[in-house]
Amino acid sequence: MLKGIVPPPESHRFGNSERPPAISIQPSFDHCRIIAKTPFEYALWFTSADSWGADMILSKDRILTTHVGSLPRNAKLSALLVAREANEAYDKAEMGGEMDAAVAHVVAKQKEAGIDVGNDGEQQRVGFQTYVPQRMSGFAGVSQRRRGKEFEDFPELVALLMRRFPAVSKQQNAPECQAEVHYTDTTQIDAETARYKRIAAGAFAENFMTAPSPGIISSTMLNAFYANHEAYLDALAREMKKEYDAIHKAGLTLQIDAPDLAMDRSMMF
Repeated sequence: MLKGIVPPPESHRFGNSERPPAISIQPSFDHCRIIAKTPFEYALWFTSADSWGADMILSKDRILTTHVGSLPRNAKLSALLVAREANEAYDKAEMGGEMDAAVAHVVAKQKEAGIDVGNDGEQQRVGFQTYVPQRMSGFAGVSQRRRGKEFEDFPELVALLMRRFPAVSKQQNAPECQAEVHYTDTTQIDAETARYKRIAAGAFAENFMTAPSPGIISSTMLNAFYANHEAYLDALAREMKKEYDAIHKAGLTLQIDAPDLAMDRSMMF
């Protein structure tokens, strides 16, 4: 039985920088896969023998198909999610209906495309990691997250992205950590897993749900409270375990998205 997050292999260091420390989140899962879902993103997949439907399946007769996790959201749902993130007024019933429709749409599209291992396309979240302050206390103010060098070298890229995505989540200006972090309750993640399981029942051979790694949370919502980066990571790992466990208990394969292992350290260090 595996417990904890595995550090990246030696071959994925950045120059002479040290590997980020392994963080003990101690979920009780029976299997783990470390996969590179894109050239810049690593993900850790955890599952258990009592997962919804069956144990983790393997590519024995053919290569099973999946995807990175996030799929495009429609404009109306995106606007509602951005409004919720900004603590603006929105219609909760309308939000629920839009989420139902969006999850049903991406499930149908994945099935049509022949996906074996499917998910909700992260339709229910404003961003793959920036939703965390909605579920965890201790965040306030604004982080001054460093941009990638490509945005500094090619300002026209920034202009293009702003035209394509006029309403976006807080990527460069997410809240910062200003107090002890606490994952308040699992109401939202429980609602996400329940909606997906209701809509996707029988659609795929295996089902997964994403959650951000402590590392990518720490490099998006910057630390202004803890004594050092490692202490902040430890606190995030302790609290995010509650969300990881909730996904596991729902019987879904947990995919921990960790692009920080391959990308963010090169910007921060």
